[in-house]
Amino acid sequence: GVSNFSSPNYEKTDSLCHDMITSNALMTLLDFNKFYSADVLELHEEMLDPDGIIQGIKNRVSYTLAVEIELTVKSKKRLSNKWKKYAESSLVDYALYITNKASLFEIYKRFLSEFNDEVQDKIILCLDKTLKEEHFDYVSSKIWFKDQERSFLSLFGGEK
Repeated sequence: GVSNFSSPNYEKTDSLCHDMITSNALMTLLDFNKFYSADVLELHEEMLDPDGIIQGIKNRVSYTLAVEIELTVKSKKRLSNKWKKYAESSLVDYALYITNKASLFEIYKRFLSEFNDEVQDKIILCLDKTLKEEHFDYVSSKIWFKDQERSFLSLFGGEK
């Protein structure tokens, strides 16, 4: 019966939660008037596998924003490799790392400050403590870009 059912591993549950948060975040970001397209795809030629891709426009210039949902702290080596790939990417203009954990946000801020401008010019950190499967408040989120705190609207322009 149902009482005998158990998940073979918790990773699937975590993975499903991550995917639901990702889908909701992408759908919610599409409500923003400066974002016009969202997709989930892999950038095989650059060995990048973001959780999602958003197409945006600011000052009449289109750009590509990779979206990464971070629910757990990644190792410094893993992050370093990925951030360097984003810095070298010709397909992605920026990478937006979204988390709901203040401690992870602070760790990533410190780590990011150790990188050169090439990396710092591409990586954007976003903290929304209320982020979950059915909620993402990007407008009130804390944004960290180029070694300073900003608001979402001041960075991306426009209005909700």
